[in-house]
Amino acid sequence: DQEFLKKQNEILHLFEHITHPIPHPVFYEFGETYDIEEHIEEYHEPEVVKYYFSLYHFGDVQPKGTPFSFSVSHLRKEVGLVTRILIGAKNYDVFIKTASWFRAHINEEQFVKAFIAAILVRDDTQGIVPPPLYEIFPQHYFDSRVIHHANNLYNYGVNNPVTQQTVVIPVNYTDDVPFGEHYLNYFTHDIGLSLYYAYFSLAGHVMPE
Repeated sequence: DQEFLKKQNEILHLFEHITHPIPHPVFYEFGETYDIEEHIEEYHEPEVVKYYFSLYHFGDVQPKGTPFSFSVSHLRKEVGLVTRILIGAKNYDVFIKTASWFRAHINEEQFVKAFIAAILVRDDTQGIVPPPLYEIFPQHYFDSRVIHHANNLYNYGVNNPVTQQTVVIPVNYTDDVPFGEHYLNYFTHDIGLSLYYAYFSLAGHVMPE
């Protein structure tokens, strides 16, 4: 299904380099030029669009580059509003343009949570697989020292012909935890389990009334 593959590819572009401008020129252009408010009739819940943008224009939404937490009620509310706007787009074309605008203008973590929720709910994106959160925000799942080391290897290269460029980066997960807790490291540092709870939390907060 070429149409399905096209959607999958387009959606993946919006998750790339999430803390930087959109790398794909088409979606970058959508993010800079598409006006959601001027196309308000293209949404099933225009009152939600109006309400969200009243907050946005007054500067009452979380800015880009700041930490997000579901523990903060007004941040949960913002994610819920963005999710409803994305789900309420009347067709896929409006949806992807709306997502591009949000990708360019709102907090990165809010965007990812709302975008994934909308992808999983919308009829025209059923079957689309978003990338795992540990690929979008690896700093939330891996020791930053490991990421820094891997980035250096990527930038400056390695010379390891014996292992055909395979590199093992050692990491110590027990040097900064109280005595005894290291016995649970196999559980508390399980990336798959962390990802499961991230989705579990998302399901409980994305659609407030």
